Amino acid sequence: MTVETGCGKMPRKPGAAPHQSLIGITFFLMLLAKVVGTVVATRKDQRLEGRKLLIVSPLTPEEVEAGAQAPESRRTYLVAVDTVDAGHQETVIVVQGSSARMAATCKDTPVDAAIVGIVDTIHLQK
Repeated sequence: MTVETGCGKMPRKPGAAPHQSLIGITFFLMLLAKVVGTVVATRKDQRLEGRKLLIVSPLTPEEVEAGAQAPESRRTYLVAVDTVDAGHQETVIVVQGSSARMAATCKDTPVDAAIVGIVDTIHLQK
C-alpha cells in the first residue's frame, strides 16, 4: 500500500495510520508554522550549544494564506532548532523526526524539529 504525499508515494503497511500533525491534519514531511517565541536553555546537550531554539505554532495553509493564527482551541506549540535565522512572527517550514536530523546544521544532533525555510508567500489552488 502507498500513500500520496507532496514528494511522491510513500510505502505504508496495510492498516497503519498515517502520521498526525500537532494541528490534527495528516502530514508526512513538512509543516507550516509561525514563530511565536524563543527558548533559553543554559544547560543542554553540548551538540546544541550555539543553536537558536524557537517556539513555533503550526498553521494550516489556509491560515498562512489569510495571515491568520490558529484558533485558541487548536493552538499548539513546538520547540524547533532554527537553521535559517528566522525571526519573530515569521512563517516558517518545519520538518520533524529523521528529516530534522538531515538538515545541514543538525547532523548528529539530538533534535526532533528543525526550521528549514522561511515562507515568503503561499498560493492555494482552489
